[in-house]
Amino acid sequence: MRTLRLLLPVTFGLAVVLLTNVSLTHASVPAEDLLQTANRAFAAPTSTVPLSPTPLITVEVSILMYHDVSRMGGSGINLSTQVFSAQMDYLQKNGYTSVSLDQIAAALRGQATLPPKPVALTFDDGWAHVYTNVVPVLQSHGFQATFFVLAGFSNGHSPTFLSWEQIKSLRAAGMWIGVHSFTHPVLSRLNAVGLRREIVDAKTEIEKNMGGSVTVFAYPYGALSPSVMQAVQDAGYVAAVAINPRIQQRSDQIYRLSRITMSNGMATARFGVYLTGKLLPPRVALHSQPISLPPRRQTGSGYQSPMCERFGCE
Repeated sequence: MRTLRLLLPVTFGLAVVLLTNVSLTHASVPAEDLLQTANRAFAAPTSTVPLSPTPLITVEVSILMYHDVSRMGGSGINLSTQVFSAQMDYLQKNGYTSVSLDQIAAALRGQATLPPKPVALTFDDGWAHVYTNVVPVLQSHGFQATFFVLAGFSNGHSPTFLSWEQIKSLRAAGMWIGVHSFTHPVLSRLNAVGLRREIVDAKTEIEKNMGGSVTVFAYPYGALSPSVMQAVQDAGYVAAVAINPRIQQRSDQIYRLSRITMSNGMATARFGVYLTGKLLPPRVALHSQPISLPPRRQTGSGYQSPMCERFGCE
């Protein structure tokens, strides 16, 4: 059930940035060879991103974060088609309505009202499997989703990722497209030149090849900083998503909306509880030992994404 309430003015600093321990993996590639995400938070000074005027607005809506969906069976954050289909069945039978991140941002700005029992479905990285394994399931259930794609991996040279033609087809089918950077680096390690390429140029590249505008951004690894959030806002995005297992979205956090990580081992009953916000899911880790971010590789932009070494970048 969605709630909308006004809070008394609060004075505080937007302190930390975060994120968590989600590994970027693909079912056909060993996890240890792929990008890995932070298993620690990053402290940062007060954000320069301006807070929304008081009173604050909050809405309760689950933003679910998916990655790949495979017919060959899932593991970790990559789901099997059976698990994904069961989750969509649950949403449909329980009267949920899929909404876009633009709709959520508009509601948080007091410009729109969300429908009863809203849910936002998001897919990171632009894996090619989502085209055949996800979209038909969404359509059969009457749902739409946001697909966050990487501008540097959609040139059609690798069957691992969605091509520009497939991305255009997704948009034509009523799906929403967002930006997940150019090469999936740790944005907080980049200098100004690197941030521009990953945030501004990626937006331009996707809009040019897709033939339409993109307005939402997903931080690679969920890792961000005040300067990164400011760069996203300055680039003209209306909202951005991080990773944080809660359903309360706040008007002073439109550029770090909370998402709940979906995993293959999540039972349908537990999935239903997560949607209500009554039980927060555990952080997802594919390794028993704490994981660190990919090693630094210096370039002219300040950092090189290991994904470029694995798949090749434009």
